[in-house]
Amino acid sequence: MYGIRFGFKNPAFVARFLEGATWAAEQARAIGVTLCRENVSWCYLRTPEQIRILDEHRVPVGFTFDSFQAGETSVDPAALIQALNSRLTTVHLADYDPAGPRHLPLGAGILDWPGILRALDAVGYSGPLIIELAGVENVETLKASRTFIEQQIARYNNGG
Repeated sequence: MYGIRFGFKNPAFVARFLEGATWAAEQARAIGVTLCRENVSWCYLRTPEQIRILDEHRVPVGFTFDSFQAGETSVDPAALIQALNSRLTTVHLADYDPAGPRHLPLGAGILDWPGILRALDAVGYSGPLIIELAGVENVETLKASRTFIEQQIARYNNGG
């Protein structure tokens, strides 16, 4: 579930968003589901500060971290992951390059993958890493992204 798209600098809109997010999260929790919010470059909940505001209002949600969206927003992925902390439930992986198309294959952009892996480890994340590419018609592209992230994880685990 995304945050608000328009008016996210307007305190009245943010207040309504927080009310609605709290209501939806409580409804989900009542039936045993965790409502997750994803950082999206064009919505509220794209910065560590906005995540902290959600925390201050005790909105009972989980979070999905999207590496591409963090890159598109120019937010430090490690700082965002730190803000999401123990409520991080899923991770979407795609690379980013300001001159490239959206949701690039892993390794084809400018994201700091070792830094992202360090940040995920620092918050104790052990959930799924979901490769989320756009416009992929060749399975080899998906395989190459999987190989890339597996190599990054192996390097990280070996201290590199």
